[in-house]
Amino acid sequence: MINMSLSSDLLYITPKLRVIYSTCLNEKNIQDLLQANSIDDYMYILKETSYYQYLKNIDPKDLLSLELALDSHLYNLTKIFQKIGGSDVYMLISSMRKIMLIKMFASIIRGVLERHSENMRKILNLLPEETREFLEKTLSEEMSISRIMTEIERSGFYVFSRYYKEFSKTLSSEISINLSLDLSLLEEFSEILTSYPEIIELICPEADLYIINFLSKTIMLNIQDKLSTYIKDLLRYSCKIDPSTLEEMSSSDETRFLTLLRRIYPSTLISQDLTETMINIRGFVRKNVRKKSVSYMYSYPFNYGILWSVFTLKRFDIEDLVSIASGKIGLISTDMIRRFVSI
Repeated sequence: MINMSLSSDLLYITPKLRVIYSTCLNEKNIQDLLQANSIDDYMYILKETSYYQYLKNIDPKDLLSLELALDSHLYNLTKIFQKIGGSDVYMLISSMRKIMLIKMFASIIRGVLERHSENMRKILNLLPEETREFLEKTLSEEMSISRIMTEIERSGFYVFSRYYKEFSKTLSSEISINLSLDLSLLEEFSEILTSYPEIIELICPEADLYIINFLSKTIMLNIQDKLSTYIKDLLRYSCKIDPSTLEEMSSSDETRFLTLLRRIYPSTLISQDLTETMINIRGFVRKNVRKKSVSYMYSYPFNYGILWSVFTLKRFDIEDLVSIASGKIGLISTDMIRRFVSI
């Protein structure tokens, strides 16, 4: 556990974090983007935000490149955190960097599987060194997925690689990537909570959401029997949800699963359809976490929640920007897109 005594390093980092917080999206930004009539209109409105500079040379219809460019920005921001933070926050910032790298690795693998090599070549110069070198090698050598996983292991991401290799024996590559990403992020959340228990109220709702999301996928994809050996891992990652409830959920059919969700979340979020319910729960959790993160920004004196809050708000900004862009490209209704954003 990290020593919670306030150091001069932490006092120094606080005003700098608040400056970074000022560049986050606000409700007006989100509402304006939601009202965009097209993806081109979306990009024009985006000029009013701090994120446009990272996307102005990106084709907004290329969602993979758009997401990678934004994730690269946040990864580079964590390197700034590292420079202005001290030893007290080293492990927390290290986990932030790993979270972003895992997400970028997953996006790159999806791009390879979907044969978007040419688009990815165009954004090489936008990527941080770690993922740029990985992508360059992947593209130049036309590596197989198994070799890509070996490279990811060598980069220090054994958990993601291990899960992917196991899942891909019986599941499609796309499903294996998504499930491996969920469990890898849970691993990072778990390590953070071990060292920084004071930010439990910020991390637990999201960690539990990843667990519920994982279990819901096994039901929707009818793959519970193939993933039964991983339930122990999920129970280990459980934050505030009773492990016995999770264990029961892991072997439930959709009807029973929905019933059990009512023990955890407001019943108004639970419909008779699991997909609809998960959209409701995800929106509910993300909105609440964003509100808590914003409230932490006004905390005094410094606590570790301020640092994690800035990272979370930036991460949610990126997820919201990608969701809205995807909706505009797919001509999805504004009301439907609004269900996915965190404001």
